[in-house]
Amino acid sequence: MIWEILAKSRDGALILLAVEGLLLGAVPLLVLYYVTKGLRRLLPQVRPGLRRAHEGFLRAQAVVERLMEAVRAPFLWGHGVVAGLRALASRVRRILCFGR
Repeated sequence: MIWEILAKSRDGALILLAVEGLLLGAVPLLVLYYVTKGLRRLLPQVRPGLRRAHEGFLRAQAVVERLMEAVRAPFLWGHGVVAGLRALASRVRRILCFGR
């Protein structure tokens, strides 16, 4: 008798858990459905602003890249001069010490 009551209680609890899982799984699906519907209406209104913002970011990126080139150029020039002078010094040393 007690085992039958426990078995029925267990079955009822399993059914309740299954229903609860389905309901909890359906809530995020409904939220995503309504968010998607809202985005479909919102995107045509937001798209021009996003395009302008993207163009602004591209202009800012171009300015930053030009500034980076301006900052980097003297260092590259200095490195090239030092490398050239070292090559010249080693060449002169080789000519003076060993001949051609």
